[in-house]
Amino acid sequence: MGFDGDEEYGFCKLLHLPAFERGHGLSAAEVFETHRRSHVTEATIIDIKAMGLNAVRVPFGYWCVLGPTKGDPYVGPSLHHLDNVVDWCEKHRLQVLLDLHGNPGGESSEKPCGRSMKSWSFSCWRKDESLEALRIVATRYKDRVHVAGLQVANETGRLVDPVKLVDHYADCARVIRECGMLAENVAVVCPFYFHGPPIGTSQKRRF
Repeated sequence: MGFDGDEEYGFCKLLHLPAFERGHGLSAAEVFETHRRSHVTEATIIDIKAMGLNAVRVPFGYWCVLGPTKGDPYVGPSLHHLDNVVDWCEKHRLQVLLDLHGNPGGESSEKPCGRSMKSWSFSCWRKDESLEALRIVATRYKDRVHVAGLQVANETGRLVDPVKLVDHYADCARVIRECGMLAENVAVVCPFYFHGPPIGTSQKRRF
């Protein structure tokens, strides 16, 4: 059928097939709710603390915040699971780095952002939707003292125009700060991977 079950996009398409629901008696929403409820539990956080670590990076796709958009097959929203992780980390005194790991339209052509798409380009990234997802997350967790960072993307496409990417990151930082996540409390993490000449001093931004 051409679906790649080794990525969330393709796996969700498989789960949405009527044949799957008839054969297994479960909807895609039921499958993912069971997975998300059991994949990371409070026991996971206790184990991390026992290892001597002091922070947890929590990746999530935009669909966990907004629900799927533009015909994407993902399953969401599911913010209650993020709530649980933040609560557990606070209880066990671990810092949290929230990581928007899959942006609307993807931030690269690779599977870690939810979907592998060889034809991906920077224009596929639905940046307005990304800002809305970040706005919701920042507003929801701005007063949680153990939330130490909000990462606005995973590894971005290496052929992205770095100036356009920095402009988007500046918009992300502005939205996050406007929601009350202050610089003295929460870091805004902006990954940068690209092929090309070094960025000139005039193109560097501080945020």
